[in-house]
Amino acid sequence: MYLIGLTKNPRITADELAEKSGYDVYIPDLFNGDPIASSFLENVPQNPGEKMCIGAKIRLAGKFVTSFAPWLFRHRQAVTLPIAEKIFKALRSEKGVTRIQAVGYCFGGLYALLVGNDELHLADVIVGCHVSLVNKTHFQQLQVPAAFVCAQEDNQFTDALRSEAEKILAHKSDIPSKFLLTEGTVHEFAARPDPNNPVIMKAFTQANDFIVA
Repeated sequence: MYLIGLTKNPRITADELAEKSGYDVYIPDLFNGDPIASSFLENVPQNPGEKMCIGAKIRLAGKFVTSFAPWLFRHRQAVTLPIAEKIFKALRSEKGVTRIQAVGYCFGGLYALLVGNDELHLADVIVGCHVSLVNKTHFQQLQVPAAFVCAQEDNQFTDALRSEAEKILAHKSDIPSKFLLTEGTVHEFAARPDPNNPVIMKAFTQANDFIVA
């Protein structure tokens, strides 16, 4: 069974993963019907090396202060993690699920790592796609097999942090881990792929194949 976090087109992604894997896929709403407004991501660079103009940077900074920061507070870990715990426990107790692979995109990548750590251990396998809000401690505490889909350019899961994560997990010889670095991609590419961009769609397909491998 797969359990993925919400993406821009969650049902499309879930259906594709279910078809590829042959397993049930569930989509939890970790935000209680309060997703981040899609307008927050307008004019954000979609390609590696693409820069924002000064005006766009100012507008994004304004949105961060007025929209994103309050949203992050509403969905801080103390609020969101209990929701995730409840979902995982219900799947096992009510649905009789015996094995769960958690797949988290961006914000959800943090919670994939948390449910696979040594304290909670609610998932049996995890996959993180361009994870955000994470640090090396989350990888040090990981206790289940893991895979990570990474963007070529990512200001959230930077090259330095990815390298550190790879080194940490490489020392956990009893816990398999692997990383996929996709070309021509930036943060969020797997959560909101541009269907008109063949490079992004190739990476999106690679990501989905990687998840079910």
